[in-house]
Amino acid sequence: MSHRLPRRRTEFYSIELEVTPDCLIPRPETELLVQRSIEFLRQRPSPRQVCDLCTGCGVIAVAIAKNVPDAKVIATDISAPALAVAARNIEKHKLQDRVELRQGDLFDPLIAQLDQFDLIVCNPPYVSAAEYEELRRT
Repeated sequence: MSHRLPRRRTEFYSIELEVTPDCLIPRPETELLVQRSIEFLRQRPSPRQVCDLCTGCGVIAVAIAKNVPDAKVIATDISAPALAVAARNIEKHKLQDRVELRQGDLFDPLIAQLDQFDLIVCNPPYVSAAEYEELRRT
């Protein structure tokens, strides 16, 4: 019998996204990161290449791709369940042709491509010391 994790919807940067316990709900500060990333990318020549490390539910990759129409994003995460959530969010917003997911630890899935990116963003999971003590061990 498989155990299904509950799915929730959240709004981020005026975009509806699915989240599950496999990925953290984006915090308000992440919107500032996305806003600054979009502003930066709009000043770069096309085509724009973006790397999103620790993508989780794909919130940053989706928001950038929706707001910078010629941006290509490669998003990485070490967690296969989180990438499954990201894939559903990417598909929901019809961004499969511009957002590619890769599983691996940080830069490992794209080390040979690092010089090709206009922007590398990373909003890794961060938790308080009290929250850290309560995390489930895998």
